Amino acid sequence: MESATTAESSHNAVTYRVDNATATIHILVSDTREEDAYVVPNTTQTRLEDGTYDYNRKETQGEVLTHWQLYIGKYIAQSVLKLPHARGRQWRATLPAGYVLFSKCKSVSTKDPSQVRSDSYLKGSSAKFRSPQEFTPHYMWLLENGHQGSGAECICRWCGPGRKQRDINIQLGLPEPKRAMKPAARRTVVQTGRNALYTRVAPS
Repeated sequence: MESATTAESSHNAVTYRVDNATATIHILVSDTREEDAYVVPNTTQTRLEDGTYDYNRKETQGEVLTHWQLYIGKYIAQSVLKLPHARGRQWRATLPAGYVLFSKCKSVSTKDPSQVRSDSYLKGSSAKFRSPQEFTPHYMWLLENGHQGSGAECICRWCGPGRKQRDINIQLGLPEPKRAMKPAARRTVVQTGRNALYTRVAPS
């Protein structure tokens, strides 16, 4: 079996590469230029006057990025590309060039500022996607080379005003993201974010 394969979209353009050795789907196209990538503001992790935290964190590695890559990769591999089961691995998908994943981190209360809630966002093109579930339909559209005029229509909620995410989920059979488990010991995680990612504790 070859360790890597490439495939063409319906518009005769190579839009992705599959690495079987690492179970990774590499997307090769984007509707955002890297030089136009979103600049995440307020990334300095400092306390405010009331002792709380309110800052943004770029997610270039770690559990948040992995969560997005695995969610998108599993759906694309199984439902779109019909790839075989990855032996002992989970399929993951890289994010398009020019897209920036970041988390907005904010203290839950002033009573215990170290308890920080984080919600992740993916910014690219003109939209700010709030979950991998929201972004998956747009990812599919990129694979079809829709941004280059292949005729494919993007059905994500941001490209089609008035569309509801719930209806899109039903249409595509998108699974609900798994929610993070709360630890039984010391309350280091008090709740998950709106998009089922992780709440972290800021250093004191």
